Amino acid sequence: TRLAEAAGIAIDNGIAVDAQGRTSVPHVWAAGDCTSFPYRGTRIRLESVPNAIDQAECVADNILGAGRDYVAQPWF
Repeated sequence: TRLAEAAGIAIDNGIAVDAQGRTSVPHVWAAGDCTSFPYRGTRIRLESVPNAIDQAECVADNILGAGRDYVAQPWF
């Protein structure tokens, strides 16, 4: 997150992304443990392998134009 902050990207308990993985800087996306994202009216940061994989897949689809919001899946 230090590198992102130094680059002028918004930080909010991690790299702040929107529901599709975009950061506050145009054309810069982020996914995984380093991000915080909208969830039920607040922002959360999930630090788990399943979340990192699921979110990265969603963000990759969005970079290609899918326009899909990431919805965190329950896990134990």
